[in-house]
Amino acid sequence: MALILKLFYKKYFYIMDEITDPVTADRWVTSPIFLIGFIFSYNQIVKKIGPKLMENQKPFNIRNYMIVYNILQIIINIKLMYQSYLVASSSPDLICTNSPHMASTIYTVRKEFFALKCLDCVETVFFVLRKSYRQISFLHVYHHCGMVLLGWIAFKYQAGDAQIHVAIINCFIHAVMFVYYLLTSIDPEWKKNLLMKKSLTTMQLIQFMMFIVIYTYVIITKCPTFPMPFFGYIFVTQNTFMFCLFSDFYYKAYIKRK
Repeated sequence: MALILKLFYKKYFYIMDEITDPVTADRWVTSPIFLIGFIFSYNQIVKKIGPKLMENQKPFNIRNYMIVYNILQIIINIKLMYQSYLVASSSPDLICTNSPHMASTIYTVRKEFFALKCLDCVETVFFVLRKSYRQISFLHVYHHCGMVLLGWIAFKYQAGDAQIHVAIINCFIHAVMFVYYLLTSIDPEWKKNLLMKKSLTTMQLIQFMMFIVIYTYVIITKCPTFPMPFFGYIFVTQNTFMFCLFSDFYYKAYIKRK
Protein backbone atom coordinates (compact mmCIF):
# COMPACT_ATOMS: atom_id res chain seq x y z
CA MET A 1 0.00 0.00 0.00
CA ALA A 2 2.85 2.36 0.90
CA LEU A 3 4.50 1.60 -2.46
CA ILE A 4 1.28 2.42 -4.33
CA LEU A 5 0.91 5.71 -2.48
CA LYS A 6 4.55 6.52 -3.18
CA LEU A 7 4.13 5.85 -6.91
CA PHE A 8 0.90 7.87 -6.96
CA TYR A 9 2.57 10.82 -5.24
CA LYS A 10 5.54 10.63 -7.63
CA LYS A 11 3.24 10.62 -10.67
CA TYR A 12 1.09 13.40 -9.23
CA PHE A 13 4.17 15.53 -8.52
CA TYR A 14 5.42 14.92 -12.05
CA ILE A 15 2.12 15.96 -13.71
CA MET A 16 1.30 18.87 -11.41
CA ASP A 17 4.77 20.31 -10.99
CA GLU A 18 7.65 18.97 -13.08
CA ILE A 19 6.10 19.38 -16.55
CA THR A 20 4.25 22.59 -15.69
CA ASP A 21 5.24 25.68 -17.64
CA PRO A 22 7.68 27.50 -15.29
CA VAL A 23 6.00 30.83 -16.10
CA THR A 24 2.66 29.65 -14.67
CA ALA A 25 3.96 27.26 -12.01
CA ASP A 26 3.27 29.60 -9.10
CA ARG A 27 -0.10 30.86 -10.31
CA TRP A 28 -2.92 29.89 -7.92
CA VAL A 29 -5.35 29.47 -10.84
CA THR A 30 -3.20 26.64 -12.23
CA SER A 31 -3.78 24.64 -9.06
CA PRO A 32 -6.01 21.58 -9.56
CA ILE A 33 -7.92 22.76 -6.49
CA PHE A 34 -8.99 25.89 -8.38
CA LEU A 35 -10.01 23.88 -11.46
CA ILE A 36 -12.02 21.29 -9.52
CA GLY A 37 -13.52 23.97 -7.27
CA PHE A 38 -14.56 26.14 -10.21
CA ILE A 39 -16.20 23.33 -12.18
CA PHE A 40 -17.91 21.92 -9.08
CA SER A 41 -19.20 25.37 -8.01
CA TYR A 42 -20.42 26.14 -11.53
CA ASN A 43 -22.41 22.89 -11.68
CA GLN A 44 -23.88 23.37 -8.22
CA ILE A 45 -24.91 26.98 -8.90
CA VAL A 46 -26.59 26.37 -12.27
CA LYS A 47 -28.10 22.97 -11.46
CA LYS A 48 -29.08 23.15 -7.78
CA ILE A 49 -28.39 26.35 -5.83
CA GLY A 50 -29.59 28.78 -8.49
CA PRO A 51 -32.87 27.02 -9.36
CA LYS A 52 -33.56 26.51 -5.65
CA LEU A 53 -33.13 30.23 -4.89
CA MET A 54 -35.27 31.14 -7.91
CA GLU A 55 -38.01 28.69 -6.99
CA ASN A 56 -40.37 31.33 -5.55
CA GLN A 57 -38.99 34.25 -7.54
CA LYS A 58 -40.18 35.79 -10.76
CA PRO A 59 -37.67 35.77 -13.65
CA PHE A 60 -35.37 38.79 -13.40
CA ASN A 61 -35.27 41.39 -16.13
CA ILE A 62 -31.54 41.45 -16.86
CA ARG A 63 -31.74 42.68 -20.45
CA ASN A 64 -29.33 45.59 -19.91
CA TYR A 65 -26.79 43.37 -18.15
CA MET A 66 -26.95 40.89 -21.02
CA ILE A 67 -26.36 43.66 -23.57
CA VAL A 68 -23.25 44.83 -21.68
CA TYR A 69 -22.04 41.23 -21.28
CA ASN A 70 -22.47 40.46 -24.98
CA ILE A 71 -20.64 43.64 -26.03
CA LEU A 72 -17.81 42.80 -23.62
CA GLN A 73 -17.57 39.29 -25.06
CA ILE A 74 -17.41 40.60 -28.63
CA ILE A 75 -14.60 43.03 -27.76
CA ILE A 76 -12.53 40.45 -25.86
CA ASN A 77 -12.93 37.77 -28.52
CA ILE A 78 -11.91 40.13 -31.34
CA LYS A 79 -8.91 41.32 -29.31
CA LEU A 80 -7.72 37.75 -28.63
CA MET A 81 -8.31 36.73 -32.22
CA TYR A 82 -6.17 39.63 -33.42
CA GLN A 83 -3.37 38.87 -30.94
CA SER A 84 -3.39 35.20 -31.96
CA TYR A 85 -3.30 36.15 -35.63
CA LEU A 86 -0.18 38.28 -35.06
CA VAL A 87 1.58 35.27 -33.54
CA ALA A 88 0.45 32.81 -36.22
CA SER A 89 1.36 35.15 -39.08
CA SER A 90 4.89 35.56 -37.71
CA SER A 91 5.61 31.83 -37.88
CA PRO A 92 6.94 30.05 -41.01
CA ASP A 93 4.93 26.93 -40.11
CA LEU A 94 1.17 27.05 -40.62
CA ILE A 95 0.16 24.76 -37.73
CA CYS A 96 3.32 24.03 -35.72
CA THR A 97 3.65 27.69 -34.83
CA ASN A 98 7.17 28.58 -33.75
CA SER A 99 7.43 32.22 -32.67
CA PRO A 100 9.83 32.40 -29.67
CA HIS A 101 10.25 36.14 -30.21
CA MET A 102 6.55 36.55 -29.36
CA ALA A 103 6.62 34.47 -26.17
CA SER A 104 5.05 37.26 -24.08
CA THR A 105 2.12 37.59 -26.53
CA ILE A 106 1.61 33.82 -26.55
CA TYR A 107 1.55 33.80 -22.75
CA THR A 108 -0.99 36.64 -22.74
CA VAL A 109 -3.23 34.77 -25.19
CA ARG A 110 -3.08 31.59 -23.08
CA LYS A 111 -3.88 33.50 -19.88
CA GLU A 112 -6.70 35.58 -21.32
CA PHE A 113 -8.19 32.64 -23.25
CA PHE A 114 -8.47 30.64 -20.03
CA ALA A 115 -10.02 33.63 -18.23
CA LEU A 116 -12.45 34.05 -21.13
CA LYS A 117 -13.59 30.42 -20.88
CA CYS A 118 -14.35 31.04 -17.21
CA LEU A 119 -16.24 34.22 -18.11
CA ASP A 120 -18.32 32.25 -20.64
CA CYS A 121 -19.92 30.39 -17.72
CA VAL A 122 -21.69 33.60 -16.65
CA GLU A 123 -24.04 33.00 -19.58
CA THR A 124 -25.55 30.01 -17.75
CA VAL A 125 -26.11 32.12 -14.62
CA PHE A 126 -28.17 34.47 -16.79
CA PHE A 127 -30.31 31.49 -17.83
CA VAL A 128 -30.92 30.71 -14.14
CA LEU A 129 -31.89 34.31 -13.32
CA ARG A 130 -34.33 34.31 -16.26
CA LYS A 131 -35.54 30.81 -15.29
CA SER A 132 -34.70 29.57 -18.79
CA TYR A 133 -33.89 26.11 -17.48
CA ARG A 134 -34.51 24.43 -20.83
CA GLN A 135 -31.33 26.05 -22.12
CA ILE A 136 -29.24 24.55 -19.29
CA SER A 137 -28.89 21.22 -21.08
CA PHE A 138 -26.20 18.58 -20.65
CA LEU A 139 -24.61 19.78 -23.89
CA HIS A 140 -24.49 23.39 -22.67
CA VAL A 141 -23.01 22.64 -19.23
CA TYR A 142 -20.59 19.99 -20.48
CA HIS A 143 -19.36 22.29 -23.24
CA HIS A 144 -18.53 25.08 -20.78
CA CYS A 145 -16.83 22.69 -18.34
CA GLY A 146 -14.84 21.11 -21.17
CA MET A 147 -13.64 24.47 -22.48
CA VAL A 148 -12.58 25.57 -18.97
CA LEU A 149 -10.62 22.31 -18.60
CA LEU A 150 -8.86 22.65 -21.98
CA GLY A 151 -8.14 26.32 -21.33
CA TRP A 152 -6.64 25.40 -17.95
CA ILE A 153 -4.43 22.72 -19.52
CA ALA A 154 -3.20 25.12 -22.21
CA PHE A 155 -2.44 27.79 -19.59
CA LYS A 156 -0.76 25.49 -17.07
CA TYR A 157 1.30 23.36 -19.46
CA GLN A 158 1.54 25.65 -22.49
CA ALA A 159 0.62 22.55 -24.57
CA GLY A 160 2.31 23.90 -27.67
CA ASP A 161 1.82 26.95 -29.81
CA ALA A 162 -0.86 25.08 -31.78
CA GLN A 163 -3.21 26.60 -29.20
CA ILE A 164 -2.83 29.88 -31.09
CA HIS A 165 -4.84 28.50 -34.01
CA VAL A 166 -7.49 27.21 -31.62
CA ALA A 167 -7.79 30.71 -30.15
CA ILE A 168 -8.16 32.28 -33.61
CA ILE A 169 -10.94 29.89 -34.65
CA ASN A 170 -12.75 29.78 -31.32
CA CYS A 171 -12.67 33.56 -30.77
CA PHE A 172 -13.98 34.18 -34.29
CA ILE A 173 -16.89 31.77 -33.78
CA HIS A 174 -17.69 33.30 -30.40
CA ALA A 175 -17.50 36.86 -31.71
CA VAL A 176 -20.13 36.00 -34.34
CA MET A 177 -22.19 34.10 -31.79
CA PHE A 178 -22.24 37.00 -29.31
CA VAL A 179 -23.19 39.42 -32.06
CA TYR A 180 -26.27 37.25 -32.54
CA TYR A 181 -26.89 37.16 -28.77
CA LEU A 182 -26.57 40.95 -28.68
CA LEU A 183 -29.17 41.29 -31.42
CA THR A 184 -31.57 38.98 -29.55
CA SER A 185 -31.05 41.01 -26.36
CA ILE A 186 -31.91 44.22 -28.16
CA ASP A 187 -34.74 42.78 -30.26
CA PRO A 188 -36.24 39.38 -29.25
CA GLU A 189 -37.57 38.97 -32.80
CA TRP A 190 -34.09 37.77 -33.78
CA LYS A 191 -34.73 34.59 -31.79
CA LYS A 192 -37.19 33.54 -34.49
CA ASN A 193 -34.46 33.57 -37.14
CA LEU A 194 -33.99 29.83 -37.63
CA LEU A 195 -31.44 30.31 -40.41
CA MET A 196 -29.14 32.25 -38.06
CA LYS A 197 -29.39 29.57 -35.36
CA LYS A 198 -28.72 26.81 -37.87
CA SER A 199 -25.73 28.68 -39.29
CA LEU A 200 -24.20 29.16 -35.84
CA THR A 201 -24.49 25.44 -35.06
CA THR A 202 -22.94 24.61 -38.43
CA MET A 203 -20.04 26.94 -37.69
CA GLN A 204 -19.47 25.22 -34.36
CA LEU A 205 -19.44 21.80 -36.03
CA ILE A 206 -16.85 23.05 -38.53
CA GLN A 207 -14.86 24.45 -35.62
CA PHE A 208 -14.65 21.08 -33.87
CA MET A 209 -13.64 19.38 -37.13
CA MET A 210 -10.83 21.90 -37.57
CA PHE A 211 -9.64 21.31 -33.99
CA ILE A 212 -9.56 17.55 -34.59
CA VAL A 213 -7.52 18.07 -37.78
CA ILE A 214 -5.09 20.46 -36.06
CA TYR A 215 -4.36 18.20 -33.08
CA THR A 216 -4.22 15.05 -35.21
CA TYR A 217 -1.63 16.77 -37.40
CA VAL A 218 0.32 17.84 -34.32
CA ILE A 219 0.36 14.26 -32.99
CA ILE A 220 1.29 12.59 -36.30
CA THR A 221 4.04 15.06 -37.21
CA LYS A 222 5.36 15.17 -33.63
CA CYS A 223 5.29 18.94 -33.74
CA PRO A 224 8.36 20.25 -31.84
CA THR A 225 6.39 23.11 -30.32
CA PHE A 226 3.90 20.61 -28.87
CA PRO A 227 6.17 18.68 -26.47
CA MET A 228 3.45 16.61 -24.77
CA PRO A 229 1.50 14.38 -27.23
CA PHE A 230 -0.63 13.13 -24.31
CA PHE A 231 -2.54 16.42 -24.30
CA GLY A 232 -3.00 16.11 -28.05
CA TYR A 233 -4.93 12.87 -27.53
CA ILE A 234 -7.05 14.54 -24.84
CA PHE A 235 -7.90 17.44 -27.17
CA VAL A 236 -8.74 15.13 -30.10
CA THR A 237 -10.99 12.97 -27.89
CA GLN A 238 -12.75 15.96 -26.32
CA ASN A 239 -13.42 17.69 -29.65
CA THR A 240 -14.61 14.44 -31.25
CA PHE A 241 -17.10 14.01 -28.40
CA MET A 242 -18.22 17.64 -28.75
CA PHE A 243 -18.68 17.15 -32.49
CA CYS A 244 -20.92 14.14 -31.79
CA LEU A 245 -22.99 16.05 -29.22
CA PHE A 246 -23.47 19.08 -31.48
CA SER A 247 -24.29 16.80 -34.44
CA ASP A 248 -26.99 15.15 -32.34
CA PHE A 249 -28.35 18.59 -31.39
CA TYR A 250 -28.27 19.71 -35.04
CA TYR A 251 -30.20 16.62 -36.13
CA LYS A 252 -32.86 16.94 -33.44
CA ALA A 253 -33.27 20.72 -33.77
CA TYR A 254 -33.12 21.24 -37.54
CA ILE A 255 -33.68 17.92 -39.32
CA LYS A 256 -35.87 15.70 -37.18
CA ARG A 257 -38.11 18.62 -36.12
CA LYS A 258 -38.51 19.71 -39.73
